[in-house]
Amino acid sequence: MSEYYSIITDAGAALEAAAAAGGPPVALTQFAVGDGGGAVVIPNPSQVALVNEVYRGSLSSLTTGEQPNVLVAQGIIPMESGGYTIREVGIFTQDGTLYSVSNYPDQVKPEPDSGYAAKLGIEYLLQVSSTSDITLIVSPQDYLTEERANTLYLRIDNNLSEIAAAGAEAQQASRDHLGLGSASTHDAQETVTDATAGRLLINGGWGLGGVGLWIADGTDLHAYFPTAASGFYSSGNAVINSALTNQTIDYIWIKHGEIGTLIEIGYDGRVATQVNSTVGGWFGGIVYSTLNKPTAGDINAVAKTGDTMTGALGMEFNTSGWPGAGAIADQLANGMAPLVNHIYSASGDVYLPLTKAITQSTEFGYASSIDFGIARSNTNKFAQPCITAVNDRGEIKQWVFETNGNAGNQGVIYMPDGNILGSAFYAGNLLSHLGVLVNDVSLGANVWQPRTTGDDNSSDQQVPPGHTMIGLATSPFDSSDTVTGIYYKPIQKYVSGSWVIING
Repeated sequence: MSEYYSIITDAGAALEAAAAAGGPPVALTQFAVGDGGGAVVIPNPSQVALVNEVYRGSLSSLTTGEQPNVLVAQGIIPMESGGYTIREVGIFTQDGTLYSVSNYPDQVKPEPDSGYAAKLGIEYLLQVSSTSDITLIVSPQDYLTEERANTLYLRIDNNLSEIAAAGAEAQQASRDHLGLGSASTHDAQETVTDATAGRLLINGGWGLGGVGLWIADGTDLHAYFPTAASGFYSSGNAVINSALTNQTIDYIWIKHGEIGTLIEIGYDGRVATQVNSTVGGWFGGIVYSTLNKPTAGDINAVAKTGDTMTGALGMEFNTSGWPGAGAIADQLANGMAPLVNHIYSASGDVYLPLTKAITQSTEFGYASSIDFGIARSNTNKFAQPCITAVNDRGEIKQWVFETNGNAGNQGVIYMPDGNILGSAFYAGNLLSHLGVLVNDVSLGANVWQPRTTGDDNSSDQQVPPGHTMIGLATSPFDSSDTVTGIYYKPIQKYVSGSWVIING
């Protein structure tokens, strides 16, 4: 056996047997090359894939060789593929089955930027049981050999005379249909020189043989396509409409039974179609294309350059790959989020609103703006998140979340029951903090009681029950600092929403 050879795989042999038994022919579509993993390859009938595939493409041709039952398959590796050594080749069917495999003499395919980049043709010889059981399916966008292309497509340079004759025949038929006579006597009518404002050109195209006629805007096409015409017919008022471009337009009017189609082609590449039927009347519109792209307003979309939404906005995205997800500490470096405004360098004192709602009462006015935003100060401080309210009197109410406190990680949590969790409180929460404070006992208003004396100039000063003394009064005229009275306050406790004096 030769050093380099091809074999049919076990899977390929099964397909051949099925085709020979009356089944569909084996449809070959693709070839692949591999580098054998860096080693010489020995083809094996049990293979279902190459040892190490490096490129796959469509077959360009499949022909019968000089010997009976020998097929010659051709494939082309484009210049864009490279940077490997070819040591194995495989042929695949339409469903991806490895039909045949071959080893290959070492062939280097250089990198595309190596200075030597070129297409490489692969020729593959394969002996089969019957060539009639094998067929090739070619994709139009793939590479074709010149021989295969000549069998599939018309060669213009080989058929110019036939094309010219057919064109002349169709052109004369159109002239006859329009009553223009022969081409030699109506050259002037084919010369487009009239550029009168408000006049449009109905110009050749398919079926009119290239005849150019200027027709005034608003003209009924009945005059040019009479009802007796078999190929062109207007069953309604097919009036030319200059609103499409207001410039030169090609018109093609085609009738199929009781349905007619008017195709308008604008000088700027825009195309419009109108269809008329005995059932639905006229309908149609402008056709969008790469030359006439719809605006955001045409398709009720939001413009990328900026726009205003007039309805509710809903957002959906792949929640299995949430943009920006990760640790809290990663967020400054990770610029992703469902809605993100990337780094904004602000100088001076500036407020940056992120979301805003402006509302007022229908009956009374009282307009106000409520927004969540960022306060950026012209100091060496971090920005602060804020909730801000501004009313139509110019009054500002603001809730600021301070980010410039003690160094390190800090946070606060607001609980549904009104409790607040934070390191500033005893035991870390507000309720525990309030629990250790005396907050339901208070002293009432001051009471003055003057000194009373007996016959022996003695004094017995007592504070009434439920009160406490808070001070003494002395006489400024008496060097002995005689007590002239006392001050006391009632002791009160907050009970059921009221302050009650505690009785002793």
